[in-house]
Amino acid sequence: MKKRNIKDFLKKKFGRMSDREITDLAEAIKNDKFWYVLPDNKQFIFVVALSRARIKEANFYIAKATYLKQIYIPREIKEFVRRFMIILVEKDTKIGKLVLSWKTFLYLMSSKKHLLPLILNLGTPRKISRKDLSKLIENYEQKR
Repeated sequence: MKKRNIKDFLKKKFGRMSDREITDLAEAIKNDKFWYVLPDNKQFIFVVALSRARIKEANFYIAKATYLKQIYIPREIKEFVRRFMIILVEKDTKIGKLVLSWKTFLYLMSSKKHLLPLILNLGTPRKISRKDLSKLIENYEQKR
């Protein structure tokens, strides 16, 4: 797919997303973006998945992504990795840890940055939906 057609494709695929969210995602893909999970910890980053994880190599599956180009996905989260999903990756090993939707990622980065250390310590690889994030917020606020 040509880079200039990404925005049109995303509009068709994600009809319920706002124009700004679609533009932000398209620009992240075009500019090969990544985001540090924590400013003081450069070990973990968020990248945008550009393909599904289909090719098997050893105990992992390979997927294309922005910035790192190729990442390794554990079997536990393989089924959740789709194009345009956000993946939390360990930068040195290129191994995916978590999968987020674009909307969940935006919500997390804009208003819930205090939960990022909590998300890093979840342990097992998994997908975090908006519903899972709401449960994390509830548990976090109850413990405070």
